[in-house]
Amino acid sequence: MTEPNPSYFVVGTDTDVGKTVASLMLMRFLIKTGHSPYYWKPVQTGCLSPNEAGADASFVLKYCPEVQQTAADATGACFNAPKAPFYAARDEQSSIEVEDLLHKLAYLRKNNTLVVEAAGGLLVPFSRTHMLADMVQLAVERFGIKPILVARAGLGTINHTLLSIEALHHRGVQPAGIVFVNNKEHRTPQAMLQENMEAISTFSNYSVCGCIPHIEDFTCPPEEAITLFEKIAG
Repeated sequence: MTEPNPSYFVVGTDTDVGKTVASLMLMRFLIKTGHSPYYWKPVQTGCLSPNEAGADASFVLKYCPEVQQTAADATGACFNAPKAPFYAARDEQSSIEVEDLLHKLAYLRKNNTLVVEAAGGLLVPFSRTHMLADMVQLAVERFGIKPILVARAGLGTINHTLLSIEALHHRGVQPAGIVFVNNKEHRTPQAMLQENMEAISTFSNYSVCGCIPHIEDFTCPPEEAITLFEKIAG
């Protein structure tokens, strides 16, 4: 039976691996399959406001006109410095209260199909006492949110992906799926892409669901970038 309000936590092996692009494609997939997804970024660093063009919520919502949200509604906390969340907050004499974010997550989870996008990699400091992976663990245990691990397609991804899977397993969490993202500057040769997928499958027993190719026009992304999420939702 299909879950009425499936919810996902998009996490990454590192910063700038393509979590926001993957979140957008997941939103597009959920819309295509009849859901009304709600996008939420608990913590955004590296911008002054969620309404900035470079903010993740602004980017995702720009290409999901069906979703009736504002960037401010879609963002929990926003800090200017492009740093790990704990240190970006500390620079502004502030702090991130993980339980407050989880309380908000519980509220959103009740009636929404959620796409929650993490900040940075799994082992970045999120607060004085929690890494991001700890918040993911709590979100899985309390609300049944499924983590999707996003990784670069190219060189180095075997190590980063396997270490990230170990970090999740250490907390009793299994990824619902693994997604690669390619980019324009460092497009991965097909042979290396297949080798990376093979290595991850061999040493973790998780298959990579697919690779989101470089997208020139986000108003009309390639179908393969959207349909690869069928392997996770199914």
